Amino acid sequence: MGCLDCTPATATYTVVTDCDNFQFSVEVNIIDLGSDGTLDISVDGTVLATATDVGVYTVGPFTANIPVTITLMNSDNNLCNVYSAPLVNPLCPQIIQCGDPAITETYCYGINDVHAWHWQAANSGDILSLRFLAGTIQASFGDHLRIYDGPDNTGPLLLTTRQQQCSTSPTCRLPLQGRTSTWK
Repeated sequence: MGCLDCTPATATYTVVTDCDNFQFSVEVNIIDLGSDGTLDISVDGTVLATATDVGVYTVGPFTANIPVTITLMNSDNNLCNVYSAPLVNPLCPQIIQCGDPAITETYCYGINDVHAWHWQAANSGDILSLRFLAGTIQASFGDHLRIYDGPDNTGPLLLTTRQQQCSTSPTCRLPLQGRTSTWK
């Protein structure tokens, strides 16, 4: 508890993805410094840049798929610190070259686990196929599998399932007609 004798800064945040290096950066656009003439831009207490004027400051790179929260630190009063929402890059696709050996991945999920993958065919018109070799989707525990035709859940929904598609067969194969697909 304390007296708010300051004006918080104003900023916007833009995530810049670098999938080739499995990382991302954040452009912090300081619109107003507030009552502090100098703002430290930090993540987890580590100062990454110091803003002395309005404008864009780039911080990072950060490891892809790991959210970060940017803090604009007011040196006069921490009650005027400004915190971004958690920021993370969009999923970087794993490019699949048809004709190459199939990739095999293993993922064992835990309780309340939310995970997404993004595969993309190297060439337009190629059809990807996903095959489950083991495991179940347990509807009684709320398991839910969704497949989208696109890099995120704004693409057309190709499949949604709660056990009925894949639990009775030792293998389950689902053809993906789109050029990119995201599984959640």
